[in-house]
Amino acid sequence: MTRLMIMGDWHADLKLGWRIAQTWESRNHKHIDGIVQVGDFGVSMKWLPWNDLWAGNFAVPFPTLVIMGNHEDPAAIRSWQADPERIVDLTLLPDGGVVDFLGVKIGGIHGNYSPVSYANPERVALHRSVGFEPVGVFKSVGRKFGKWHDVAWFQRSLRDSPPFE
Repeated sequence: MTRLMIMGDWHADLKLGWRIAQTWESRNHKHIDGIVQVGDFGVSMKWLPWNDLWAGNFAVPFPTLVIMGNHEDPAAIRSWQADPERIVDLTLLPDGGVVDFLGVKIGGIHGNYSPVSYANPERVALHRSVGFEPVGVFKSVGRKFGKWHDVAWFQRSLRDSPPFE
């Protein structure tokens, strides 16, 4: 049996996330085969932990599958997608894709939804470039850099037809 730990929202505190898993192993005397990190991992060239990991300054202690969140940096994601073998034992689940992770098939849902601030044109362009379409706009609800901004909800359908009932 494969034992996976499901974790989320590390927000670039990568070493803490893995340390929590190591502590759990130690306290429970059980081995974790891998981690599924669900959203907001901290893939960003702006954050020191990601840069250290990208530069090879520390190793990933557990095989880890990353399911992207809304705090990932598009440029860092593109770099990782261009060189997926650079970081050993770290796997990115592509939007709507399916991967075999430690013998367990893990897949996305039939559609992805994402709030996107119009204050970040690079993020809007990234979402559009991979097939997301705006489905609604909330006027002046997001506050960033001391200003109010519109926030759009984007959707990307991953099927040609609705899922089975």
